[in-house]
Amino acid sequence: TYVLPQMSNKEVSIIGTKDTVIDMKNKLNKARNISFEGVTVNFGSNDYRGFQHTGKLTYRDCTIIGQQFLYANNVEFNNCVFAQDIVDYYNVWTYGAGNVLFKDCTFNCAGKSVLIYNEGSINGQTVEFKNCKFNASAPVAGKAAIEIDSSLLGNGIYTVIIDQATANSVRG
Repeated sequence: TYVLPQMSNKEVSIIGTKDTVIDMKNKLNKARNISFEGVTVNFGSNDYRGFQHTGKLTYRDCTIIGQQFLYANNVEFNNCVFAQDIVDYYNVWTYGAGNVLFKDCTFNCAGKSVLIYNEGSINGQTVEFKNCKFNASAPVAGKAAIEIDSSLLGNGIYTVIIDQATANSVRG
């Protein structure tokens, strides 16, 4: 298990196995660009945990545990498994990200997986889901696998593309 130091203005690549755990439970981190391959990244259940002010953030063949907030200009998840089992939490908030791609990902949740939302800090987002699976241990009333909240978006635009997604035990 590794706790990453601050990485401002660094280019970072971490390659490992599922037994390689990056502990982000109590951390916000910065990097110019960062990529993970084959590792487990644990964000825990605290709000606002993630990689702030990052150019590109890439995950390939990773397991993402807990609830992650996205801040990078561009974020890609390829063949990743998300695991979140707390009813009041999502797997991921797109939050401050510009462009987000989820490709061949599986979301295991307690009823809700992705929240597309920001607090007015950006003028819009593009979020794309390609061949993703959403599995809920239990449905949550009034929630869906993908939630879109534009209450603070102002005049911005969310572009959400869903291509070949499936959902089990998810409402909405």
